[in-house]
Amino acid sequence: MYFVLTDNKTVAMKPSDLGPMFDMRLDTQLRLELEGSLSKNHDGTIVHIINIIDKSKPKIQDGTGMALVNVIFQGIVFRPFKNEVMDCWVSEVSKLGFFGYFGPMKVFVSRSSMPDDVIFREAATPVCYSDADQTVVIQQDSEVRVRIMGVRRDGNQLFAIGTINADYLGPSIAPALPNTSIIGGGSSRANTTILPQQQQGHLLPHTIDE
Repeated sequence: MYFVLTDNKTVAMKPSDLGPMFDMRLDTQLRLELEGSLSKNHDGTIVHIINIIDKSKPKIQDGTGMALVNVIFQGIVFRPFKNEVMDCWVSEVSKLGFFGYFGPMKVFVSRSSMPDDVIFREAATPVCYSDADQTVVIQQDSEVRVRIMGVRRDGNQLFAIGTINADYLGPSIAPALPNTSIIGGGSSRANTTILPQQQQGHLLPHTIDE
């Protein structure tokens, strides 16, 4: 998921940056350009620049006067893989499915990738997906455990398709739904419910590869 990788980047510096503070300004410019962006040489998002390993001497660019510096740096890259399990926060719920975020990556889980007994509750406030007895509730700001089925680039962002239609996937903790009436879905919930698999300690651990 998270890896320490070595990469390179050509950074354009202003002539006014050349001087005693050049190294500090180069480091700042490198972070501004790369942190939070997709790596061109690796399929992932650069989340942090650790340090600059080496740099070339500045070369003046014809026509602009900018000083071009080739920088070799070490950084932390977020790189998800197919079938990886991760916890994401739900940002939007609709009848087509729900969107969530895990760090810099946007995740979409469609209705067809949910268990058959989980139904879209448009009459609920807020709208949500839930089963009949509401032991599973997915709404905005819920934390949901998702298995990644595929990842692609979407502009300068990673976009993933996920599923919760498997054992030990779905909301980590069902959120409380006070003063909510769900048509055909049983009584409303006033307290947070721990899922059975949490009580048994069977939830998969969330690990970070280094």
